[in-house]
Amino acid sequence: MEFLNTLSVPQVLERAAVLVPYKTAVVDGNRRKTYQELNEMATRLAVSLSEKGFRKGDRVAIYMKNSLELVIAFYGLQKIGAIVAWVSPSYRRSEAEFILKNSQSKAVFIFREWEGHDYLGSLDEMKSELPDLQSIFVVGEGQGDGVGRFEELVESRVSWEFIAPSLNVAEDLSMLIYTSGTTGKPKGAMITHTQVVKAGWQYSLGVKAGSEDVFIGFLPMTHSYGCGAILVQPFLLLSSVVLME
Repeated sequence: MEFLNTLSVPQVLERAAVLVPYKTAVVDGNRRKTYQELNEMATRLAVSLSEKGFRKGDRVAIYMKNSLELVIAFYGLQKIGAIVAWVSPSYRRSEAEFILKNSQSKAVFIFREWEGHDYLGSLDEMKSELPDLQSIFVVGEGQGDGVGRFEELVESRVSWEFIAPSLNVAEDLSMLIYTSGTTGKPKGAMITHTQVVKAGWQYSLGVKAGSEDVFIGFLPMTHSYGCGAILVQPFLLLSSVVLME
């Protein structure tokens, strides 16, 4: 598959939106989004972030449960060339603070609350230790210095045409995936666009999946396996994924 050598991560979604625009891409509870709808939402988020000054190479953390919002945030960030730093939603203050600080994340995407944990309150407590963190984008209600609503990023009117940055897929980073830190501090593995795309494709070869298959997304997408198997693989195959928390 020669096209895999030149495909960037955002082009995975954009390609699917052209080839199968009206096919269901993601199911999250009672919400369904086609590839065209999903791509449009990710583009609106990309434009909103660009208008706020976010640029290619900025590190932005995603600290969220499996959800439609996570998918939109991921592909929107990839469209502007941002580097995603993954933070597991099961992490609490010390673990999350380390990744946010080490990755020099400029912003973080969160849910206001999940499984009884107050993510916004926790981030507010650690902000003094995170000199690079400028913005917190929250799903749900939230107020405070630098806090913005995720919904407003996606629902805002696009005031200018989005111009995607040039990406060198073999060298430009798509994400930072942190190791478990079993014998020491976690280390951020630097993953390029080509590595992400090819990993997603390899998963599909292993399970012999195709465009008519429907994937069950129960693996955490903030993990390397879940990212490749749920965020990338189904979209490369032009198939559908049903998300589970």
